[in-house]
Amino acid sequence: MAEEFPKPAEHSAAELHRALLERIPAVTGTTLDEWFKRLEAGPALERPEELAEWLTGEYELPDNYAEALVTEHERQRRFRATGQTPLDS
Repeated sequence: MAEEFPKPAEHSAAELHRALLERIPAVTGTTLDEWFKRLEAGPALERPEELAEWLTGEYELPDNYAEALVTEHERQRRFRATGQTPLDS
């Protein structure tokens, strides 16, 4: 009879995104604000996937960190443009 192992806890996409963002400054030595400034000063790419690829190539970031940074940058930019806060969404 095979031993049954407990299933790992399931995490929502929002929890995983938040956990990645919390790790980025410690792993990269660069604050989120500095990453966002780099995105704003970077190339004028339209698609988030292109921005993430640029971060990965330019700064040798792992794909998941680059994607999390682009997603959060876009999210915060939308909030600024609409005057909303993250709690409004």
